[in-house]
Amino acid sequence: MNYGNPGTQAEAVQPDRRRRRAEFGSMAAAGFGISFCMPAATSAVVEAAPPDRGGIASGALNASRQVGAALGIALLGSFIAAAHGLGATLSGARLAMIVAGVAYVVGLALAVSMPRVAGPPST
Repeated sequence: MNYGNPGTQAEAVQPDRRRRRAEFGSMAAAGFGISFCMPAATSAVVEAAPPDRGGIASGALNASRQVGAALGIALLGSFIAAAHGLGATLSGARLAMIVAGVAYVVGLALAVSMPRVAGPPST
């Protein structure tokens, strides 16, 4: 994402290896986290659904994940695009990352506050 941003293209060609290692590390951590999270999330959703509706539950999870990702990218991209000029693009990206961080914290709070179910739902 960083190399596609016009405001940081000049920085991208500079040989600052520490910055590139940090970017690679954060992207690798996000990739590993998502790859370990999604099978568990899919399994939890399919197991919670009635046996004859497992496919529907899995499809609903994947569809909502794709729609959420598309809307998130569009929203964060609009923050970046709202800032005009090379210098303002960085402030737009900063605002987009702050909004994304707040959204993650709100999502975490909602997930933690949801009631726990003792067993699988009755059919």
